[in-house]
Amino acid sequence: MAGPWYVDNTAGGTFSGLSWTNAAQNTQQLLGQACSLGFGTATTILTLAANNGLGWVTTGMTVFDVTSATTVGTVSSIAGTVLTLQANALHTSSGAADVLAFGGPTGVVVAGDTIYIRNTSVETYATALTFAFPGTQANPNYIYSTTNAGPPPTSANLSAGTHTTSGYLDQINTSAGNGIIITGSYYCYGVNFKAGSGANSAGFSLQASGAQSNLFDNCTFNMGDSAGAGGNLSFGANAYEFVQCILNNCRVGLCPGTLFLLGTDFTWKNSTAALSFTGSQSTRLFYCNAGVNAFIEGVDLSAYSNNTTGVLIFDGSTGPNRVWLKDCKLNAAYAPLVAGSFSITRSGSHFYVSRSDSSGTVNEFACTDVSGFEVNTTSINRVGGAADFAGTGFSKKIATNANSNFSAPFVALPLSAVSTNPGAHTITIYGIIDSASLPTNKDLWIEVEYPADSGDPLGGFVSSAASSGTSIMPSAIWAGSPYTSDGTSTWNKPGFGTAGSPFTMTATFTTNLKGPITVRVLAATASTTWYIDAQAYLS
Repeated sequence: MAGPWYVDNTAGGTFSGLSWTNAAQNTQQLLGQACSLGFGTATTILTLAANNGLGWVTTGMTVFDVTSATTVGTVSSIAGTVLTLQANALHTSSGAADVLAFGGPTGVVVAGDTIYIRNTSVETYATALTFAFPGTQANPNYIYSTTNAGPPPTSANLSAGTHTTSGYLDQINTSAGNGIIITGSYYCYGVNFKAGSGANSAGFSLQASGAQSNLFDNCTFNMGDSAGAGGNLSFGANAYEFVQCILNNCRVGLCPGTLFLLGTDFTWKNSTAALSFTGSQSTRLFYCNAGVNAFIEGVDLSAYSNNTTGVLIFDGSTGPNRVWLKDCKLNAAYAPLVAGSFSITRSGSHFYVSRSDSSGTVNEFACTDVSGFEVNTTSINRVGGAADFAGTGFSKKIATNANSNFSAPFVALPLSAVSTNPGAHTITIYGIIDSASLPTNKDLWIEVEYPADSGDPLGGFVSSAASSGTSIMPSAIWAGSPYTSDGTSTWNKPGFGTAGSPFTMTATFTTNLKGPITVRVLAATASTTWYIDAQAYLS
């Protein structure tokens, strides 16, 4: 192990807050970045930048030349604000480009190394940046934003990049249209990043491949600083790599930009005021491609309000992609959620939303795939039926589109019941359609999975579908039978153009163990809407 390593450019212009005695060599440096040295074989003197203090630099600290992969010296003494490197420490010719790092004892950054970045440090680069961390899944690198206590800092010195009333202090940023790429496995705490500046579009890509993962904790990602000019923030590498990326308590600034999820297992959680925009907003907040599995929980996304030309989640050209928004704050423009809140085109892709809204509702949910859309509704509900945690009645509105058919039905979010007494049971599901005609068991049906065996947890299946034998799917040659009319229920149904046709769907089976019963409603007939009481009744 070579580290730990220290990065501090608080005073501006130099690595570790130091100014080269030779002003011509006073160039910005960050771990792994090139700097030109013009010193010969004489003892080299470095002076600390004004008001910076000695910070992390200590006697005996290694000075490493990454270019030649050799240790070129150590800090031999510190007197006041003057640091002396041992004689012959820096031996390159004038103008030669070397890459220096302060740390030690030997070697460049390797897997498992720790890097400390001072919370007030600012590094700006006029070229594109690539940070290729050598960390692995089993031995990642660790990057911490801290005060300049130590070395090394402790957990008490953790301090995220400075935040002022005018915005975040970007510790690592690029100018113009220069982007940033970070690869490898690592944990990063409290670092503020910015890609690009001015009227330029610069990308920021957090890539990994194979068995790699990265976790950002209390970090900020800003995509440019000029309205309408920012680039996109990408997670993954647009290939079926199935790498892991986690954001905890992180913030993203877009102008306008899109969050690209590319072949990644992505989690974003525990993030208030998580999103901000400078100027206009993009036509999609999340773009998913190449087999995404994303879980976004407890994140404030309310800054995104473009529901006229934009969508919350966009399904890319390759998939399938699955995204779940749970307990998130949305903009009022996306309340209530509608099919147009999402763009989904790939068979096998699914987007789910649970308890996510702009107001204090406790039961907002939605589900969409290539065949249809489901959302809760409180205006149309069965009296005495399902109610949310606040006691408000609601139903599941299921609306298929032109893609739905008996071989590719829309599958609604499951309902559940519990069998406490093994034996013969019947599940009943109540519904209504705005039509004078009852639906058939080929239009939609229920599928029930239950504990079928007594000696193991193997589930059994039964269905109300138009079928025969052990088949649970309807056949093209079956005409289907109308469901039984429900003459006992009362529905609140404002806006219906007809009196409506309430109906019941039932399935009978025998449980041999106590346990959960799962009920799914599948809808096949294209371009049709049904309302389903969101409670499964077991008898």
